[in-house]
Amino acid sequence: MKNVRLIDRGIPRLYEADTGRPVDVFNTYSDLLFNSLYQSSGASTPHLYCPDVANFLDYCYETGVLGDRCLTPKAANTTICQYQNYLTEAENSKDFIVRRAAKALNRKPVSKVAAARYIAAVNHFLHASTTLIHDTASFTSILCGGTPVPLHTLPAVKPRRRSQSERGKILENTLQYGARRSDFAFASGGIPSPKLKRDDSTRDFPTRHILSLLRSAPSALYRCLWALQAGGGLRISEAFLIKLTDLHRKNRTIQIEDPDNRRDPSKKRDGSALPFKGRQTTSVIMFEPYKSIFFEALDQYRAERPTSSSDFLFVSEKPGSYGEPIILSEKFNSVTKAYNEMLKNTQRSFGMTMDGIKLFTSHSLRHFYGNWARNCVHIPGRTRIGLELSEIQLLMGHKDIKSTERYARLDAMNIAAEISAANQLVHCWSSSYSADLVRGQTYARLADELMARAA
Repeated sequence: MKNVRLIDRGIPRLYEADTGRPVDVFNTYSDLLFNSLYQSSGASTPHLYCPDVANFLDYCYETGVLGDRCLTPKAANTTICQYQNYLTEAENSKDFIVRRAAKALNRKPVSKVAAARYIAAVNHFLHASTTLIHDTASFTSILCGGTPVPLHTLPAVKPRRRSQSERGKILENTLQYGARRSDFAFASGGIPSPKLKRDDSTRDFPTRHILSLLRSAPSALYRCLWALQAGGGLRISEAFLIKLTDLHRKNRTIQIEDPDNRRDPSKKRDGSALPFKGRQTTSVIMFEPYKSIFFEALDQYRAERPTSSSDFLFVSEKPGSYGEPIILSEKFNSVTKAYNEMLKNTQRSFGMTMDGIKLFTSHSLRHFYGNWARNCVHIPGRTRIGLELSEIQLLMGHKDIKSTERYARLDAMNIAAEISAANQLVHCWSSSYSADLVRGQTYARLADELMARAA
């Protein structure tokens, strides 16, 4: 960065490079981000957003939006809205101001996906700052006896009216009874972001390779961690929050606690900024055979576990942080990156990429759990394989069932088996066949096919 200097020692701070003066708008946002706005998010979010916002402010200083040569509000809004152009085109932009800024800041073009992530952070910053300004103005007005305080809000931040086609698509995908197009007339404002094609590719770890992954784990720690995610559906942050006292080996159950007692506010908070995404269930329901694999690996890991007084199950093996809880030993996004790299290396080690399969991250193991619950679990007494979406939502701790739908998609083979059973029943409807008998025969043929594939 050329015009600003980011100091990250806990809560990040930003200063002007020439004068050394603090950039108050960033520092206020950083305080809000770490202390208030993202108490229910992943631990990596504040650490990701702050550098992205700092780079945006560097662009603002370079183009005159901030600093001694401030632009008019209209010109500033136009320049801010060119940030997408600056990110994706840089020195190749047709806009002279954008080209000059990109050259001065040594900016290289990035993909639309990366630009969308950077702009999401910037828009969050703009909205949070605007809200804070309006709240401050309201308090000032009250203190001054109701005298209005003049405000200059960037036009880009104001709510945007959606097109008719946008409102129609939202209405089609809304489960709310009686919803109208007018209910979705406006969208939250913000600087323009690239339009991205929806990625409908599968994100769950392939079932045919999951046991190879667990067998090839480089240590008991990784086998424990991956079995916990695949068989219990935990986010990686939730897995690292597991404590020794949460494990009940006699009856083989696991509890996952709320680190900041949000489910029970009467409890005292310990003051630590641990990641928590609002999981409502305290019990981790694991599926076999991953449950057995986890508890077998747990015995081995506890024998190898670094000597530590910490109650956290997973502790660091690194010399500089030996015995410390992994969740607290360093920035969480650095921890996630390191463990994802180990997961990818393991996939390479047993030749998973030989079939042209992409490498998966740890979150794909949580997707695997949703897929397994929807397509592979059979509850005795039920005539259909797989759990209901509402049941999977409870097990995975989702607030919105639409999130569960993305994780737990119906498998094409299960759908084909149901249709085959239905067709067969139509052909023999006058006989003594029952629907359950026909479906059972169809699933038996499907089982034989799957066994033949695995052989």
